[in-house]
Amino acid sequence: MKPGSFFFMMLVLISLNASGQKDTVFIDEVVISSDRLSTLNPDGIRLVQVITRDQMDKLPVNNINDLLEYLTNTDIRKRGAADIQSDVSIRGGSFEQTLILLNGIRVNNPQTGHHNLDIPVELNQVERIEILQGPGARLFGAGAFCGVINIITTGSKESYLKLNAGAGMFGQYEGGISANINSRKTNNFISVSGKKCSGYTTNTDYYVWKAFYSGRYAFNFGSFDLQAGYADKGFGANSFYSSKYPDQYEQTKSGFTSIKYSTGKKINFSVAGYWQRHHDRFELFRDDPPLWYQNHNYHLTDVQGSVMNLQFHPKIGNTTLRAEFYNEKISSNVLGNSSSDTITDPMDKDGFFTRFAHRNNFSIAIGQAIIGKKFSFSMGVLVNYNNHFGFDFCPGLDFSLPVSSWATWYIAANKSFRIPTFTDLYYKGPVNSANPDLSAEKAYTLETGLKLIHKGISANISGFYRYGKNIIDWVKAPDSLKWQSDNITNLDTWGAELSADVNFSAYNIRNNPLKSIKIAYTFLYSDKKSGDMISYYLMDYLKHKFILDINVKIYKKIGMSILLNCSDRNGTYTEYSSGNEIDYKPYAVADTKIYWRPLNFDIFLSCNNIFNTAYYDFGNIQMPGIWVSGGLSYSFNLKKIKNESGK
Repeated sequence: MKPGSFFFMMLVLISLNASGQKDTVFIDEVVISSDRLSTLNPDGIRLVQVITRDQMDKLPVNNINDLLEYLTNTDIRKRGAADIQSDVSIRGGSFEQTLILLNGIRVNNPQTGHHNLDIPVELNQVERIEILQGPGARLFGAGAFCGVINIITTGSKESYLKLNAGAGMFGQYEGGISANINSRKTNNFISVSGKKCSGYTTNTDYYVWKAFYSGRYAFNFGSFDLQAGYADKGFGANSFYSSKYPDQYEQTKSGFTSIKYSTGKKINFSVAGYWQRHHDRFELFRDDPPLWYQNHNYHLTDVQGSVMNLQFHPKIGNTTLRAEFYNEKISSNVLGNSSSDTITDPMDKDGFFTRFAHRNNFSIAIGQAIIGKKFSFSMGVLVNYNNHFGFDFCPGLDFSLPVSSWATWYIAANKSFRIPTFTDLYYKGPVNSANPDLSAEKAYTLETGLKLIHKGISANISGFYRYGKNIIDWVKAPDSLKWQSDNITNLDTWGAELSADVNFSAYNIRNNPLKSIKIAYTFLYSDKKSGDMISYYLMDYLKHKFILDINVKIYKKIGMSILLNCSDRNGTYTEYSSGNEIDYKPYAVADTKIYWRPLNFDIFLSCNNIFNTAYYDFGNIQMPGIWVSGGLSYSFNLKKIKNESGK
């Protein structure tokens, strides 16, 4: 069956099912509620997905990257197994047009978007993930071009000690320990984890170590939130950046910390300071380099910043004020402006830096929302100044109107922008030539849709149009051998989304093994206006994406989830063995997980890519085939132990 016919058939089945249910409405794959979405959508008008801890535990995914792949209109392009390196995009944007937040603090990497998901937390340490579909620059500034992902780790009210371990095919081993100590005014969470694997094919081995701490301290005059983390990972990068040299290797080290003070009830005020450091060592040849290869690539980026939020609630609605300042700098032997000085790499004894660059960014945003029974409306503007790219203005407005007790129509119009990374500006190689005169890219997005909620069943259907101006891409002329970063003229993108979720636990159906079913479909189309120039990244978007997730109860506390991901990627890649341009082929990948939760145990067995499908997220880098893994965790209730020992 052709992919287009398959997707059409699935839509027909969904429509027939909907027409046969007089009182049934389908859901987005998560329940949408304004109290959960305050961090990304304080007015509750825009479309935000929330993935909860309970949902994560049931899905056949073992890391944050795989989880994001399951979401509507989110594209994860992996270069290997697990969460070694993945590019994330939303609604057909590039891998550098999504803003990543960790507990509300930006963690995007200014060197390259390839490192945006280098965060020091594992999936089992995450409480929930929020995803804003569509631009968020009006609230969060540069980088929130096509969407925002906020990974949240704090919030547990229990005190526990948890041990976890797992193993799988290809020499996969992992383990960790975490503890949460909660009292009336304080909460402290700490975790240490590690994993390794010998790889599913040549030069795909990896190791990962992570440590993370978060704490909250409440006082009469407010509260402090502190977080700090460190991650170290090394991996065989088989053909990651060039199929001509498959024996590549990369090691990244990342550190992150922030502290936030919050106070007020009627007037909410918070101020935070943060620091992020990322180190990258890239080896074009892991072993036996040729004589002409002199040095590895070394990059060290530092981001220091502060952000202030003020929110109060006058009679007309909610008023917000936000200001943020951050400094980005890079030290490298490849990226930046050339210097006569040579500085030793403080994080690698063999590294050195001869090139440097830095920039400052300041933004201030103000917004006003009117929340009523008959309609909700919000509008605002962000003003951004960067000392290298000047001023940007990002206005926007959102409007929603209840059309019944279970359906809400919304429409939104917003402008967004992104500042080039240091790689966009400075990278030069045998087949690459960066453009230091790039401008910031901009987009104007119009979207509309229906959000429907009814008795544990809810749905979303929406569409959007995005006009991109001065969009950054690596391009080349048909007769050229070199790719160059450039602001192509413009890029038009249209998209439609349909998602539905039925939670059967909301109904008293006796002996019903089916607990929930979730369906999502996305269609995208982009049209670039750049003459005959060939695009390297922008046109390789997911044209079709269909997700089916079924969760069933097998017996008492034993359950099973089945996840099907059908994708059809636009674009082509140059096959290294033949030199021919090859279309990306559509594929279907099925995963399953059986889980058992007796007492304080959580035991699971997963099988990913059940049918051993051969597929590519990037040309010439084949993804893993069938992969079986399992694991268990045990949680000690520390308060219960304390009470029993005190008797």
